[in-house]
Amino acid sequence: MKRLNAWFGAWILAVGFLGCGPSAGPPGSSEMEERKLREVGEMYRLHQEMVRKPPRSIADFQRVGDASTRTAYSALRTGDVIVRYQATLPDTDVEPSSPESDEVLAYGKSVPESGGPVLMLDRRIRQMTADAFKTARLAGTEEIKKAGSSR
Repeated sequence: MKRLNAWFGAWILAVGFLGCGPSAGPPGSSEMEERKLREVGEMYRLHQEMVRKPPRSIADFQRVGDASTRTAYSALRTGDVIVRYQATLPDTDVEPSSPESDEVLAYGKSVPESGGPVLMLDRRIRQMTADAFKTARLAGTEEIKKAGSSR
């Protein structure tokens, strides 16, 4: 009996260390895109909550300075994620509590051609096809790039 308990204990430990099921292993590309979008939504929420108005450009996110959103900030800086600035969030609760929105706040750069996850103004993630994205309402405005500026 002790031997059976030892094997069972070892099996439980192995499953715990190795993981099992769909959450084991590195996140897929869609999961990574969703994670970036969630972080962008959190940066946007923090800025609007702290400053009492929506961000106007990527420079506004430097003021937030939240280390937990580095991935999102990098994605914005490199252009992997496009955010629509100057759009007022319907709420700044930690978890979205407003009714669902039909306006896109942020999306991956490949979404207009390939579809994929998008961040709505209510900070919820929605999957869109490229055709659905083409007809979707876009919140706010795009950041205006100054001539000669680099990303």
